Parts: sequence; C-alpha cells; structure tokens
Amino acid sequence: MDGAEYPLALVTSWPLVCTSLSWFLVVGLGVHLYYQTGDRLLMWLAGTVFSTATFSVIHWTDARYGPRRYADMVMATISLIFFTIVAGLRIRDKWIALFGWPIWPIMALFYRKSIEAYRQKQARWILYHAAFHICVGSGQALIMFGTALTS
Repeated sequence: MDGAEYPLALVTSWPLVCTSLSWFLVVGLGVHLYYQTGDRLLMWLAGTVFSTATFSVIHWTDARYGPRRYADMVMATISLIFFTIVAGLRIRDKWIALFGWPIWPIMALFYRKSIEAYRQKQARWILYHAAFHICVGSGQALIMFGTALTS
C-alpha cells in the first residue's frame, strides 16, 4: 500500500495519531508552567495545543477529506499564527531562541516534503508529516518555556 490516497486506514496513519497524541504532553507542560508562574498566557497556549491535538487525533484516526480534515487544518493554522506571535513578543532567552527559531524552517521543510511525497504517491509522506508533528510539539514546548521565563 503506498499510503498516498484518502481515506487512510489507521494501520497507515498510526504514526500521525501517535505524534498528535504526544502534543497532550505539551498541554501538561503548559498547565504545569501556569501553576508555577501564574501567567495566564500559558493557559491560552495550553488550550490552543489541546484543541490542535484533539482535532489532529480525530482527523488522523480516520483520515479522509471532509469537515474533520478542514477543522484540523484551520486549528493548525490558528495555532501556528498564535505561537509565532507569542514567540516574537515574549521569547527573550537566547538559548530558547537559539534552539527554537531554527525549528520553524525545519518544520516547514518537513511539511513541504510531506506534501511533495504525497503528491508523488510515496508512502514516506507519512514519515515526513510525523517529523513535522514532532517539530510542532518541540517548538510549542520551547515557546511555553520561554513564556514562563518572561513571567
């Protein structure tokens, strides 16, 4: 099975379900940092990740074109914009910036590679997209840490 056609069975999309589920760890981090700092922005970030993870899991569990995929993409876009704005306004720690900002172009590269491989009907598009998911979660965690440092 080449994995390049919708709908996708869970046997094919499981790496994307797992990487989406891993974002709930980032939600826990945000809540933990909120309780340490009292910075309500961390709860907004955690809520955004919670919504993004939920829509992503719902989509990838039974991936097909339709409203669930559309909702996943809309929430992913909202999350990207929100986290990028927060990063630009709140991240002041040089080490977090040094490791965090390079994640964005790497994330974009994996996303573009997943689209390219999908269009070429190559099964590895799922691995590229899973790597994209890992970059998303890592970047979100770094932004939460950076936000906590400026609280």
